[in-house]
Amino acid sequence: MLTIMEIAVHDWKTLSIDELIKKYDFSLESLYEIALKQGLHKYSTQNERRRMTDVEKSFIENNQNLSVTQVSNILHKSYNGTLMQIKTLGYYNMIGK
Repeated sequence: MLTIMEIAVHDWKTLSIDELIKKYDFSLESLYEIALKQGLHKYSTQNERRRMTDVEKSFIENNQNLSVTQVSNILHKSYNGTLMQIKTLGYYNMIGK
């Protein structure tokens, strides 16, 4: 049986996405899924300036009950940056408020 490794809250809050992927040896997709299962979207994270990847777009499409703040915490992006990208992609009406 496969056990799912947990991500430390301190790491989630302080490490970048690339650092988390290297430290925990996860794919970006599994990193977001594990973070969501652990409830890490409730914690503010280090803001990063990155383009939204297809994995991130898919994550938003499949988790429409999250608020903009929670999406930004999962994606490690600023609230304003996330909001702008979500609106540009036409996802704003899909997600929870």
